[in-house]
Amino acid sequence: MTNYISQPAIKNRFSRALKAYGVSVGNDGMNMLVIFIITPVILSLISSNSYGFWMTILQMVGLLGIMDMGVTIAITRKIADPEIAGDENRLSRLISSGVLIQLGLASLILIAGFVFADNMLALFDIDTKQEPTGKIAYIVMIVWFTLSLPLGVIDAMLNGRQEMTLVNLVTGISRVAGTVLIVPLLYTGLDLMAFPVSLIVPGVTGALVLFYYLKRLVPHFKLGISNVSWDEIKRLSSFSALWWMSKLGYLVLYSSDNIILASTVGVDLVTVYYLNNRLPFMLGMLSSKIANAAMPGISELYATKNYDGLQRAASSLLFFSTRIAIFFMAITMCLNSRLIPIWVGAEYYNGIGLTILLSLICLSNTMIGGIGSLVISSGKIKAFGWIFFTEGILKVALSLLLIPYFGIVGLALGHIIAVGVFSLLFFPVQISKLVNMNFKELFATSMLKPILYSIPCLIMLILLLMIVPVSWGWPGIFLIGTGGLLVNIGIFDFMKLKNSTGQNWLYRLKLIITP
Repeated sequence: MTNYISQPAIKNRFSRALKAYGVSVGNDGMNMLVIFIITPVILSLISSNSYGFWMTILQMVGLLGIMDMGVTIAITRKIADPEIAGDENRLSRLISSGVLIQLGLASLILIAGFVFADNMLALFDIDTKQEPTGKIAYIVMIVWFTLSLPLGVIDAMLNGRQEMTLVNLVTGISRVAGTVLIVPLLYTGLDLMAFPVSLIVPGVTGALVLFYYLKRLVPHFKLGISNVSWDEIKRLSSFSALWWMSKLGYLVLYSSDNIILASTVGVDLVTVYYLNNRLPFMLGMLSSKIANAAMPGISELYATKNYDGLQRAASSLLFFSTRIAIFFMAITMCLNSRLIPIWVGAEYYNGIGLTILLSLICLSNTMIGGIGSLVISSGKIKAFGWIFFTEGILKVALSLLLIPYFGIVGLALGHIIAVGVFSLLFFPVQISKLVNMNFKELFATSMLKPILYSIPCLIMLILLLMIVPVSWGWPGIFLIGTGGLLVNIGIFDFMKLKNSTGQNWLYRLKLIITP
């Protein structure tokens, strides 16, 4: 049976995803700006040791994300299915079962967090004066994380109904508010406790706003123990088991840096690595927003077996991800050496070797983050999980081996060797199979083309880097970045936009991301 999807439906999916991505990128851009402004202020109010310790706590708690087991992703995928979205009884069973699973996992995390608190803190070289406050901050974060597990079902429901714009807007405002709140809290003398408080207050407020909107959007769904279904639990768990393995590998691969450094060379160098990695990390993070925004629509395409739509989505996502991945890599490589000294001080810059490796990591993160939704939405994540799991274990082993010889550069080197070209080759090949598309055709139009188109931009960035004096400071950084961006837009988009004069903005924006 052929599934017919109308053009208005396709347009609506694209419009929703584009708006969600725009809002998410806007929020992240604002948060990046606020972080860049207040980080020097934070470092003037607390020691490098304390700041590095907090970054390590944050990553430790983040690693507990493996306990989510992929339940929220599974809920988003299922709610994107029109048959489930229109059945309020099935919806109530799905959500109640999901919340019950999350509450059970949250209880385990809470118990483990309290039991092992002293053992966790003993792993790191923290100032003895900070130990009592550090322990309290760690426990508070554990409590907040356990609450965030069942609250995450709210986001999953709204995302599944393609209300990503609202979720991204509320989440983004909460993050910016939390970041701004850190400075006044530090001035009150809270020290390390300023950080968890700045996360919890806006986070709870944002969750309440989203829940209120959810009840207005779906007023008749019922949340309660009577609606829990064992069949729904099994269905959620069958996807979650595979997702858990991939998420474990992903978190170890991308969220273990601070923990590895703190346990080997000390929390002071965590601060150095964290600051050097801010620009590439934030640029790479923007690409993950593509996957988040596109996933509900792509899940619907898989559910309705609309392979024409899937092939268009695959070509567009891979093309745009390759384009921005190369640009972000080049920006990091050219600007990081100028940015760090005038932002937080030359003593925090670790050299061109680390910058080059972080640029390559940014390239990998951007590519994988941009196209990951095509694999995740399909539900066929077994190979995906094994790759991330293997790479995560290999990254940790190589980092522990290389850090004694190369310091924090060894951490980045271990990451690059572990990932290599394996993921970057696997994802496009796997995607071509999932959407029934010839790989050579996909590679030529969606990877090779943006690589060749990026060459003039790379040449311009190198020329500007050579011409613009370091003494120009912030204006010099702005000039180099803007020059590269304008050439990138000119090469990729000028003729497309020129030939679409008179078309609406949605059509013209769609042209930008298509091959």
